Formats: sequence, C-alpha cells, structure tokens
Amino acid sequence: MTNSHQFTFFGKNMGLIIRSFSKYEPFLFFHMIKRKLNGEWEKPNNKEGKIIKFTLDELIFVLQVLSHKKNSWNTEHDYNNKKTEILFNWEDNSDNRLWIFIDKYSKVLNSAEIELFKRLLNHIIDEKIEFSGSSNKLSQREILEQKADINHDILVKLKAMIKKSTKKALLLIFNDSNEAWIPKSSIQNDFNLQFKGKQLFLIDHWILQKKGIIS
Repeated sequence: MTNSHQFTFFGKNMGLIIRSFSKYEPFLFFHMIKRKLNGEWEKPNNKEGKIIKFTLDELIFVLQVLSHKKNSWNTEHDYNNKKTEILFNWEDNSDNRLWIFIDKYSKVLNSAEIELFKRLLNHIIDEKIEFSGSSNKLSQREILEQKADINHDILVKLKAMIKKSTKKALLLIFNDSNEAWIPKSSIQNDFNLQFKGKQLFLIDHWILQKKGIIS
C-alpha cells in the first residue's frame, strides 16, 4: 500500500491536483491551477495557482456534499492574514455536475470525475484514520523526502539552524550563512527547538523566494 497519493482532474482551462503526502498526516492539499492566455499552465514556483490544506473534518463535509447529504458546503481559510473563500456546490437542477470554488478559481466535475473524487476521498480518509495512531509511522525524514519528490516546485527541502524563536516565526541560519525569519506556518514539518545544530526543514517555496534565500 502506497504511503502517498496524487490525483489530478484537468479540464481545458482549469486543473485540480489532490495530494496526500503521508497516510499518517491528518490532512491533504488541493492545488488549483489554470491555463493562461498564452496557453501555458500556471506554475507553482512562480507563485501561481492556489493551494489549500484540508483537514479530515473538512473532508468529511466535502464527502457529505458528494454523497448528496448536503446541497453545498462552504468555509473560509485564513492563511498569512489572507482570507480564502471555499465552496463545494451542486449545479442548479443537476446531480452530475459539481462546482468547486477556491478563491478566484472554479472547477466543475462531471459524473465520472465526481465518482472518482468520492472514492479517492473515502480511501484517503479511511487510510488516515486507520494509521493516525499507528506506531509504525515513517520517519520524518522519509516523509520529507516523499513530500519533496512529489511537490518540489511548491515546497523546498533544506538544512538550517535555529538561531531564535518566537511564537510565530523562526530565525534560521542556512548553509550559506544567510539568515531569515521564516513564519512557522510556512514550515511544513516538525522541528526541534532545543537542537543547536542543523536540521532538515520543508519550507514553502514562496517564502524562501520572498526572503531571497532562493531565486
């Protein structure tokens, strides 16, 4: 049984990528991208597209819509002081066209895609519930490597040393001796505040680019 999952729903101009990096993590990512006017698809390493992390309880609400137990479900995410509206809604007078709205992105799924989507979410949720308390978890390093392999254009794996820490950020010293304050919300793995040496971090690409750590 694989530890990670990636599934895509692509239309002519809009794409939805669903990613679960580990069955031991109680969340997964939805990544929406669109085709630009020049015909090229948006690229995450250019800060394009929209990525949202869904928790297990949120995925249950999505499944209730997919199973016609709810006509729609909406919520709002607040990340880096930016609010994102999210809506899953059946098209009027139709039970075989589902609209997904995430911020300014919208994607419609047909009946076959809806069935695949529902089966995928059911499988991932059941898997995460089963393994969430398992003692046979992969090491953090193995999870990091899988994340970086799947999502190299969104997340960056690198070593750094913690110099200072606040409630919301870490001052990290990177291999080239550059220092930067990195929000904890942009660090996608566990870290040891007491460790004085270099340790592995998985950090959002956009913040490293913004801080000048990578080009």
